[in-house]
Amino acid sequence: MICGIIATHGNLGFELIRTAERIAGPQDELVFISNEGLSVESFARFVKERLNQCSGATGVVIMTDVPGGSPTLACRRIREDGGPAWIITGVNLPMVLAFLQYRESLAPEKLVAAVADRGAKAIEVVG
Repeated sequence: MICGIIATHGNLGFELIRTAERIAGPQDELVFISNEGLSVESFARFVKERLNQCSGATGVVIMTDVPGGSPTLACRRIREDGGPAWIITGVNLPMVLAFLQYRESLAPEKLVAAVADRGAKAIEVVG
């Protein structure tokens, strides 16, 4: 199973997971990390600790909220240092649900493409 980490400002990631679990049921290997009160460096260390907890997973996908925000910057540093994770930014509920739907059936490279596509297609003007 592919491990999911939602790294965001404040409690956004927690609420996304809580809402997704109301729809899809309780989930293993899906955690949230908040940057609240942490520097980019401290946050990066915290994310690395979480990555180590996903050691039995077949891959790790990190979803962050804002492309230029500190959670994304910290996660990009980990990836640039050879960290074993794929990073998608702009997390929204449809992305989290797509991750849960496909994480056991798709390879990480295909999963991140499907998740990003679902998130982008969920954005539309309806009025």
